[in-house]
Amino acid sequence: MGSLNRSVVEAMPDERVFLAASYLDVAEAEADFEALRRLYVDLGEAPGFDAVTIGRKASGEVRFHREPDRPPGSDADEHVAPSLAAGLAAALFPSVAADSPVGRLREREILAASAGVVAIALGRTDLSELGDRLDSSSAGLIAAAPAEQQDRIRAVLANAHATIARVASVDIEPIVRMTAHLQRAASKRRRGTS
Repeated sequence: MGSLNRSVVEAMPDERVFLAASYLDVAEAEADFEALRRLYVDLGEAPGFDAVTIGRKASGEVRFHREPDRPPGSDADEHVAPSLAAGLAAALFPSVAADSPVGRLREREILAASAGVVAIALGRTDLSELGDRLDSSSAGLIAAAPAEQQDRIRAVLANAHATIARVASVDIEPIVRMTAHLQRAASKRRRGTS
């Protein structure tokens, strides 16, 4: 999850499209993840890229396979920002939260806040439909974007076997507050140990 400052968050549109694409294997999902990343770069909107890939372990648990990159050289717990795509993955498959190492507690807390915000925005019926689409596959890609980008995103998902999209108004202010609170607490801890 990349850096997201308050002014960028305030400029984000509330209408978001949540898109879930299913795949036979993780390699197909990864190829579409890269195509989607290139689309954002080509549009000059790379900081707005919000997508994750998920895959099933042999035990059947769903885990993150790929998330947007962190800024180079950033501390694991620095610059943690809300990812609505990761939040949807966590709302659908709580096991993905186990991917965050214990040392990245702030990231887990922000992921939980994002999951709650996304679940509220989408509601039970949409969550169920998105989850059913991904549950029947061994890999998936989840993206969150401004609603007007839906057609562009679908166009680059060449390997997807099926996609489903839902549009919802999202209030990300609770995630922003949680992120700010956790960053202040971490700064206090660092000053206390210096």
